[in-house]
Amino acid sequence: MYNFVPGSIIYNQTDDDGWCFVAFCNETCGIEKKSQYCGTTSIPATTFSGVTPTTSLPSPPTTLTTSSTITPPPLPVDCNSLSPPRKNGESWKPDKCSTETCIHGTVHHNYVHCEPVTVPVCVNNLPPVKVYDENGCCFKYDCQCTCSGFGDPHYITFDGTYYGFQGNCSYVLMKEIHPKYNFSVIIDDVYCDARDGLSCPQSLTVYYKSYEIFMSQKVADGIVTNLLYVNQKRVILPYQNSDLMITESGIESLLVIPAINAQIYFTGLMFSISLPWEKFHGNTEGQCGTCDNNRSDDCRLPNGTIDSSCPDMAHYWHIHDKNAHCVPPLPPPTPVPHCDNAICKIIESKLFEQCHKIIPYEAYTLACNFDVCHMNSSAIGCASLKAYADQCALAGVCIDWRAATNGICTFKCQEPKVYQACGPQIEPTCDARFNQNFIQETNAFKVLQPVMWEGCYCPPGTTQLSPKSNVCVESCGKDTNSNHCLYNQ
Repeated sequence: MYNFVPGSIIYNQTDDDGWCFVAFCNETCGIEKKSQYCGTTSIPATTFSGVTPTTSLPSPPTTLTTSSTITPPPLPVDCNSLSPPRKNGESWKPDKCSTETCIHGTVHHNYVHCEPVTVPVCVNNLPPVKVYDENGCCFKYDCQCTCSGFGDPHYITFDGTYYGFQGNCSYVLMKEIHPKYNFSVIIDDVYCDARDGLSCPQSLTVYYKSYEIFMSQKVADGIVTNLLYVNQKRVILPYQNSDLMITESGIESLLVIPAINAQIYFTGLMFSISLPWEKFHGNTEGQCGTCDNNRSDDCRLPNGTIDSSCPDMAHYWHIHDKNAHCVPPLPPPTPVPHCDNAICKIIESKLFEQCHKIIPYEAYTLACNFDVCHMNSSAIGCASLKAYADQCALAGVCIDWRAATNGICTFKCQEPKVYQACGPQIEPTCDARFNQNFIQETNAFKVLQPVMWEGCYCPPGTTQLSPKSNVCVESCGKDTNSNHCLYNQ
């Protein structure tokens, strides 16, 4: 047993990291312990006098008086030279891939380790896309799950299988094999040429959670009007709520479901469904097939077996509803012996050369030739050109293709708006609140803003008065020509 007098040092040690640990007996015979970072410097400051401990164990009676000095530990050192200053022990993220921590005046860096990435070979011939983790630092490459249909109609499945199908009922385009998001898409086809029995998409119905979103078009006097209904109520576009965002360009409409990163386009004679691989791979079925980077199972039947023919498979996805136009399919149409398919060669021309490197064009050319020669109409070829141009636009390549069709595919906009081949997803208006919500604020449409698409817009030098108007004004203030009340709230 050791005895210590008030003021004596019990121990004074330094570890390998430069920290000093001191214990001493205070004036009331209590033990006080102190620790501090001392590095290689000595410890000046308060002086305590003490006597070495005496022990009751047998030993020569020796008494030694010593004098030691210790420094009461200072407060932790902050990183005050930083902007903004940081407290000792505080951590922060200067970017998505690192974390910095202030430790006694020194900034320590910790970097995120990302696994090596491999680039998959996608059988649909679409370029794989980068998909970042939730922190936005590490990424991987995924194939795209994109299914499209156009013309009378022609299908390209998620995995890139091309086939033609002439039906005039409602069919399942895609649904989940194992329901997870309660998401599905239904197409309603009608015969668009009674003589040959060729069919065209009339509408899409998208089901998500408890929503039913109906997408269709009406054409009157050459003017196209997009019709969008949410739970049987027509909505004015653009439209958004906590789960959905819908916009249109005067030619096509776009539905975005942010939670599952789904995008559905519809333009009357053309549709496109884009889904994220990480959420839907291996879990889709219907006329769009299974998105699993394997074409051999694209012709999947409702019972899970695989048919050898996708056109035969497509009939099995018929929905037994009460459509008045739903009648048994007619025999395959007879091709016209000689037809002028010059419009189809535009897809193969230098006009689309930049897109040829990204999006395969062969299926669109085949579809165009089929449509033009079976319906004996060059105008039907516009659907294939538009379908290919839309896929190019989604990939970041916008092409003014209608000007190359010698007026065959000219699009008529309702005055005063004019056609633009490469316009914004959402047109700015004089309504500042609308611009903030749909254009400036970060939302599901933000990632699509770099994507340009064709549509009807106010002429250059003018601005759309409000989202619900078809009025274009030169200045958002006062329109003396029309007596409209302009606002910029």
